[in-house]
Amino acid sequence: NHKQLFTLDHTDNHVHLALPAPRLVLSSAVLNGGWVRANHIVNLRVRENFMGKRTDFQPPEDTLADYSRALGLSGSVVGLMTAASLSSLRQVSLHTPPATVTVLVTAGLANAKQAGEVAEWRNIDQTAPEVGTINLILFTNLN
Repeated sequence: NHKQLFTLDHTDNHVHLALPAPRLVLSSAVLNGGWVRANHIVNLRVRENFMGKRTDFQPPEDTLADYSRALGLSGSVVGLMTAASLSSLRQVSLHTPPATVTVLVTAGLANAKQAGEVAEWRNIDQTAPEVGTINLILFTNLN
């Protein structure tokens, strides 16, 4: 039962997981990413910026730290960003005593493909394809 592992606050603007004690977290986060101990995990929804039309952003880790402070979070925060709808959030937990491992994923689905489908990108040149995000978070109840 995930309620023992974390408290979830899921809004249109963010997904926030409050952990009852610092836990080991593995993530692709821009703020405190990698394998860290954390009290909170925040995935912040941001506006799309296709074609780089806007360039006057503060560094993403500063945006996430500011947002976390505005939420009143204390302790270590793992922070991610996505332009994807946060309704894409999926969570699965596996319990094998004494451990429970939980994985959460948000993914942009605007360019969704399935395995084996022919890719539309055929040109090999210096032009980068449109970017998207798949945010992964893994944590456990073990210290």
